[in-house]
Formats: sequence, C-alpha cells, structure tokens
Amino acid sequence: MGGAKAILKRAKKDFAKGEYRFVATALNKLVQAQPDNLNARALLADTYEQLGYQAEGAGWRNIYLTGAQELRTGKVSPGAPKSASADVISEMDPGMLLDYIAVQVDSLKAADTPFSFNAIVGKNNFYVEMSNGNLSNIQTIKPVANAEASITVSEAGFTKILLGQARLPELIEAGEASLDGDAEVLQKLAASMVQFDPAFEIVPFSEKSVDADLYH
Repeated sequence: MGGAKAILKRAKKDFAKGEYRFVATALNKLVQAQPDNLNARALLADTYEQLGYQAEGAGWRNIYLTGAQELRTGKVSPGAPKSASADVISEMDPGMLLDYIAVQVDSLKAADTPFSFNAIVGKNNFYVEMSNGNLSNIQTIKPVANAEASITVSEAGFTKILLGQARLPELIEAGEASLDGDAEVLQKLAASMVQFDPAFEIVPFSEKSVDADLYH
C-alpha cells in the first residue's frame, strides 16, 4: 500500500467518508507492524470509537471501546471490573457455569484425555463431555447412562467450587455432594484447566501513549 504514510493518508480520507470498517482493517495492519506509531494509533482509536458508538450489541461495543482505550493509553486500563466475582457467578445458571469452566480449558492439555460425566446440579441434569480438547455440555432430562461418572451437588455447592471456596472432596465429606463412577474424570478436568491473565491485550501494547490522561 506504499508504506505507513500512504496508509495513513488514505485512511484519513476513508475515515472522513465514514468507511470505518475499512479504516479499522487497514490501520490494524499498520499498528500490528508499528505499535509505537502514534498517528496510526490515534486514528485507529477514533475509528474503533465510531464503530463502538454504532454497534448494536454491548459485547461488540465494549470490545471496540476497550480497543480504543488501549490504543490511546498504550496499555489496558487499571480498575476494570472483574466479571468472575461472587455476585456475578451466583446469578449464573448451571449451564453458564459449565461454559465458564470450559473457557478455562487448555485444549492442548486436554486433547488426549477424553472423558464424560453427568453433572447433577440441584434439579438440573447436564451431560458434560471432553472431546478433541473441547469441553461441551448439554442439559438432559435425566442422567446419561453411559457417562463415566455422575457428580451430584447443590447449586450453592457448585458455586462455592467455582469461587474456590470449597473443593468437591470437602463437599462430599460434608454430605453436600456425591460422586459415582470413575473419579479420575475430575483429575483429568483439573489437569486441563489453566488460570489465564484477563488483562490480555486486544491491540498491541506500546510504551508510548496517545493520551494517557484521557481516561482519568
């Protein structure tokens, strides 16, 4: 496209015409190649901001605006809300909680350890399967007969496990949960999970900033 200056010149014209998606695509390539190019970061931030304003869904809007924030400050903003809080998790239904567990699975670690189990959480039955490094679940009318194990736990107990306030063996010993079948499925699940950094970069971080004080 003729180099960084040529890309910026064309991007400014496209921005003025409202071609924000094209501008975002082109400038993203430039910022990836030159993270410290402040002119590119500033215009891409403006572009993401416009896309965020026009987005109908909160998810898209939040990602666009967070990307704009990172471009301007050079790093992720401190003090971001922590979604995995007790208040949030306590309001999630069992299926959502199982999806939350699946997010923490390292597919490479889990690729060669398939397993399945029934998760009976309160009055809800779920069939959980690890296959090809992917953890999936489906709600069922009753427990699946050929599952390798069945875990029964109250919704309150399940939430405690997710929050790290209790372990399944402790709940079983306290009579708040039970396990039938192959106990190794839990060991396989635990071995596949990782704690990831929630502050991963959406756009390349930079030691330089367009306007570090804008969000204070």
